[in-house]
Amino acid sequence: FIDGLRGVAALAVLFYHFYYNSPYLETFDAILPRRLCWLFGKGWMGVESCFGSSGFVIAHSLGKDRITPKYAAGFILRRSIRLDPPYWVGIVTWIGLTALSNVLVPSRALPYPSWPQLASHLFYLLNVLGYGDIVPVAWSLCLELQFYTLYILCLLLFLSRRFRTLRWAGVALFAATTALSWISVTTRCFPNGVQKHWFVGTWYLFAMGVFAAWVWERPRLFKPLAALCGLLAAGLALRWHDSIGAGFATLLAILAAIRLGKLGTWLRGDLIQYFGRRSYSIYLAHFVVGLRVINLGYRLLGDSPAAAFAATLGGVAATLLFSEATYRWVERPSLRWAKKVKPYFDPRPAPAPLGG
Repeated sequence: FIDGLRGVAALAVLFYHFYYNSPYLETFDAILPRRLCWLFGKGWMGVESCFGSSGFVIAHSLGKDRITPKYAAGFILRRSIRLDPPYWVGIVTWIGLTALSNVLVPSRALPYPSWPQLASHLFYLLNVLGYGDIVPVAWSLCLELQFYTLYILCLLLFLSRRFRTLRWAGVALFAATTALSWISVTTRCFPNGVQKHWFVGTWYLFAMGVFAAWVWERPRLFKPLAALCGLLAAGLALRWHDSIGAGFATLLAILAAIRLGKLGTWLRGDLIQYFGRRSYSIYLAHFVVGLRVINLGYRLLGDSPAAAFAATLGGVAATLLFSEATYRWVERPSLRWAKKVKPYFDPRPAPAPLGG
């Protein structure tokens, strides 16, 4: 179900950008049904959903492991190995296409990223240091790394075996950051730069996924979380908030799948699973390659309705082809490498060899 949910979210973001960032925006507004345009315009919520599903996956994957400082360092390294290579491929491809565009259309030369900007991307510090994105979706990956680091720190403190005070510090850190994130998104008490570039503006979405994972592993927590969901639903009924609504819908969907025993069967279709497994590559490719193809189509074909559909279909096809290549030759090997690293940081002793 989680893979399928990620696939839906990735496609929602793709169609949002292919609609909202397309040179054919006015053409689509003129020819498409208003409700469909409204739906495409809400596709950005797919990112919020991905933050929630990421919280579920990370919390579940760490739920039965013994967390030590060595293990925590290995966890961050594994996440880096899993995320970095496709991300770097996206950056290199973006720069390559920029160079090609500057050669073909020198009158509309695009700027190249500076070396400091490239360095900030390698360490996911681009927005924190004020360099801005090379690949426009990179900001969300920076937040993911912040989520992972904060959550593993909370677990490291909570599961401390030597000092009980540290355990309470872990609980307090998780509770305080979740409450602070909730307050920040409902009151906008922080500047926009802090809201967007630091975990505080979106951590509550990740935390929702974490809560769902805790319920799956400890069913007795279902009723308390259901009560909190009731309060949240009442708050949304009084004052709707799109971002909170997207995270809440993701939480409810996961909880419903858990409660009904459908976590392994909902969204199990081959097509949606295909998109789910490649959701990360699609997320990177649609902006790196897809929108470039659409912009090229606009220059070559004009702005007629037929040209709009042809260019957009070309963008979708280019995205799927590039994401398939990235998944097969970069992302899937990265997943295997990340799994091979884990035993070196696992605090549990290796099993004794057979025969003694």
